[in-house]
Parts: sequence; structure tokens; C-alpha cells
Amino acid sequence: MSLGAKALHDIRAALANAPGPDAGPGPGLPESSPGNTPDGGPALDPDLLIDRARTWSAAETRRFRDVLDPMTDEDRMPAARCVLLNHAPLALSAGAWSQRMSSAGNAETEPALRVLALYASDVGVGLPDAHRGADYRALLNRHQLAQATPGMRLAGSEQLISASFRLPGVLLAMSRLPEHLWPEILGADLCPRAAGLARPLAALVGNEPDARTARSVDPGAARPGGQESGPALSAAAARALLAEPRAGTGEQVAERLRHGFTWTLDELSPWSTAVLAETALTRHPDYGTWRLIHTRARQAAVYHSGYELAGRPLASWFKDLDQGPQPFPDALAASPPVHPGQPDRSHLVRGLINEHGPTFRVYTDDEAETLRRRIARLPEHDRLRDATDGGAPAADRALHQARHRHRSLNPPTSPAARPHAALRSRPSRSHRAHAHASAAGTHGPTVENR
Repeated sequence: MSLGAKALHDIRAALANAPGPDAGPGPGLPESSPGNTPDGGPALDPDLLIDRARTWSAAETRRFRDVLDPMTDEDRMPAARCVLLNHAPLALSAGAWSQRMSSAGNAETEPALRVLALYASDVGVGLPDAHRGADYRALLNRHQLAQATPGMRLAGSEQLISASFRLPGVLLAMSRLPEHLWPEILGADLCPRAAGLARPLAALVGNEPDARTARSVDPGAARPGGQESGPALSAAAARALLAEPRAGTGEQVAERLRHGFTWTLDELSPWSTAVLAETALTRHPDYGTWRLIHTRARQAAVYHSGYELAGRPLASWFKDLDQGPQPFPDALAASPPVHPGQPDRSHLVRGLINEHGPTFRVYTDDEAETLRRRIARLPEHDRLRDATDGGAPAADRALHQARHRHRSLNPPTSPAARPHAALRSRPSRSHRAHAHASAAGTHGPTVENR
């Protein structure tokens, strides 16, 4: 099997997670909607799909606001960083999946011209740093996160849940084979534009991103100097494709476009739920330390056999993380290198990871700040645990279970989801790899080039 054929095979396997035409109507679409019937064909109305995405979007924003609004200013900072980083793979590649849809063979057709207008809006019509990704990178920079986002560093980051790479990874892979996937790409493009600003970001508006910044990174908003919104430009391209005369294939094109939209919404929904759960966990006082422990566990289990913590070799603590999030951090907090409430007096910070310590530059500035913050908050640790959603036991269980989400590429999907008959195949490969490998050869606003 050639490389191109294998890539198409893997992409179709990923697309197979969307409900087929026999799966019944999705939320927001009535039984009679042509968006849910295989014989809707050219009568498919993109406005019905847009309404469906907006209905989901409004409900999802309320869920995030229920979590974020009660947070104190101190709690909101790690929550905002969690939201901003997990949205980065999608935001930095917004619109890049349409970059190869125009070619010498179709450049003068109406669908290709409409796609070019859409793509020009995303990239800023050739102006330097006028694309949506540049605006999002400026937002990251205000939170000292921009250094974590270029290319391979983003793809290898342990600060994101892996599911954040799934949708942009598949979309960028699809962009390499547009001749096979025109309808699916247009349907997939319409969905996030119709949903508007990603729900986690929308819930932050008024605090971290102001209204002007929110508009600049919103795939559904009109670009500066432009009149038409993202959904209007994307829907115009979809309508142009549906209006093209085809002998007996119009219904199939309409169904494939609807399928691309439905698949994308079915990807956005569980990803958003996973980010919501992760955002809620940032209130737990052990969240940052527990993530750091998991990030470094593999290396630490090899290199720290000579130091004892609470009567056990430190390496064995890193090997035995199934005990849950409390025993290890609690033992570390009670150890001699830590002075609760006084990070500057703690040998863990002052002697081990500072510029004269044996682990200098082993930890990033963010990781060192995580340790300092945990030590500073140790005197009120129990009160902070009790204040988390569900109380301390429920919060500890949620934190323990979250480590599986950190590594899982596939968040739970809707029980109604079933493979489309034409797209059933084996599972696709790593979406982190897709996100980086696809971005590496692109010519537009992508994870790598931005």
C-alpha cells in the first residue's frame, strides 16, 4: 500500500466515528431535516447545520461558565492556562485544512474560488502576522505560554491532554488529500465556524481574552476589513459545491458534506467535555504537582533510587502511582527538603532546582513555579481540598482518574455514534503525529508555521 493510500485509509478510519445516515438525527436536527437523510442530496441546507452547532455551542458555554465563574482570581490563572493550551492545537491551525483545495485543475470553478476567499480571510490576504494563529499566539504570549507552542514542542507537551490533538491532527491529514475529501473538508470546516469561539475560550471572555481578542481568534467572526463572517464564507463554499451539476452523484456529495460536519461536531463534543473536566481539576491543590509527577515518572523511576522518602526509595514512589494522588505528594510535603508555606526556605527549591542545584534546568520555569506554589499553599492544603467540587474524596478520585485522560487520544464518544458503512476501517495512528507531520509541510497557518 502506498503512503498516500495508507493516509487515506487512516483518515477514513477516523471519519468512521461519525454516525451514519441510519443513526437517527443528532441534537438540534429534526427527523425531517435533509441534514439527516441520505436522499436530502443537493437540498441539504447548511443553515440547518449551522443552527445545530450553535445550539450545542450555547449549552457548552454555560457548562464552562458554571465551572469558571465561581473561581477566585488565584484559581482562574491555572484554569485559564489549561483552557488556552488545550485549545492551541486547533486555534493555531484554524483554516489550514483548506490550503490545498484549489489546484490547477479546479482553480476557476465556483467552489474553489469560494474556498480561496475563505482561506484568504483566515491568513490575512498575505499580510504579515495577520492570520488567526498570530492573534492566538499573542494571547498565549500574554500568559507566558507562547514558548510552549511552536511545532514539536507543542506536539510533545505534557501540559495538554492528548485528545486536544485528535481533531486538528485528522483535519491537517485530510488537507493533504483534498481531491478525495472535498465534501468532508467543507463540512468539517463549517462546524467550528458555526460553533464560534471555542466554548472554553468563550467562557473566559471578559477576564483573560477581552472582547476584541476574542473576536480576532473566533473562526466564526469576520476578519478586520472583511464584511462576511466565517460561517457565511464557509456556507457559500458548501453551497457552491452542492450546486455543481453531477450525473447521479449530487446526493452522495450532500451526504458526505453532512457527514464531515457531523463527524466534526462529534469530535468537538467529547474533547470539550474532557477539557471541562481538566479545567475543573485545576482547583485541586495537588493538580499541578500530580501532573508533574506523571510527566517525570518514567525518568525519575530510573534516576532516583538512591534517595529515600518515608522509608521507601524515591524511585519506587514513581513506579507505584496507582496508589492515587495523595500518598506521594503528602509524603513529599512532610519530607525535610520542604518547609510548608515557605518555598524560599525549602531545600527542594533553594538547593535542588535553583541555579546551583543538581537538578538545575531539569525542570522548566513552569514546573519550578508549580513546586513553589504547592509549597506556599501547604498550610491551607486541607481547606483547599475540601473546597473542591464534591469535597476532598471525590476530588482525589477525579484527580487519580485524570491521568488516563492525559494520555488518551480518544475521549468517550456518544453511544449513538456508529461507523458510516462506506468508511469502516481500522483505528488511525497517533493524532499528535498527524498534527506535527501534517503541519511540517504546509504553506499556511498551521501548528508548525505559526
